Amino acid sequence: MKKHLKKMAVLVAAFIAVAAFVACDRQQAGANGKIRLIGMGWGATENNERMTARLFAEFPELAEKYEVEWVIGGGSNGEVGERIRLALAANE
Repeated sequence: MKKHLKKMAVLVAAFIAVAAFVACDRQQAGANGKIRLIGMGWGATENNERMTARLFAEFPELAEKYEVEWVIGGGSNGEVGERIRLALAANE
């Protein structure tokens, strides 16, 4: 179980790093001054939210700079991939 959580934490950290790079390029700060990052998955978002909270607890400087929202993109890999493709095409 801990091995799985460690892998998820690395995945969340990698997502934040990549998304932060893109977001910093666009300078999309919200009303609270934080850069808003949106992650997409399927099924449920509770594990991703838990891993994000653990990451922010470990690295509070990230929590000060970024706001992470997890959304459900669909019921399968294909649906999520299609939604991501459409979001990219719309420059979102």
